[in-house]
Amino acid sequence: MNCVVCAGACPGAAAGLVLKLLIRLPARFFDGFLLSTRQTRPAMSQSELTTRYFTSYSGARLPLNLVGELAVEDMRNRNTFYRGLYDAAGLLTRCEKMVYGEIEVSHDYRYHPDGRLAQALIQNGDDDPETIDYPA
Repeated sequence: MNCVVCAGACPGAAAGLVLKLLIRLPARFFDGFLLSTRQTRPAMSQSELTTRYFTSYSGARLPLNLVGELAVEDMRNRNTFYRGLYDAAGLLTRCEKMVYGEIEVSHDYRYHPDGRLAQALIQNGDDDPETIDYPA
């Protein structure tokens, strides 16, 4: 790395790079750790869930009502879509808005035994997750 002051390579520039890495790497590590510990997944394994793809959703109530179902073969040329994971009862347990291969927004849903929504965990990008509880 070239030093801005002397326009050449100097130990100060290398130290600045090392300092930047020391600051950024732990932050990324802990961000990933915190995200993985605070994102609650349904108790089911992935093999027990059915994945379906959609173009959008309708309404403003939770759980989201995904619409415009897409076939798997239609996914090759899509940059933005919604991925829904459904349990054996047909309830949406997770919804992800995918943008260029990255999860932009995700919702995890838990239900009361009678099928009504019990909890929604909403993760919007890098923001802290929001939990909404629906009492029985």
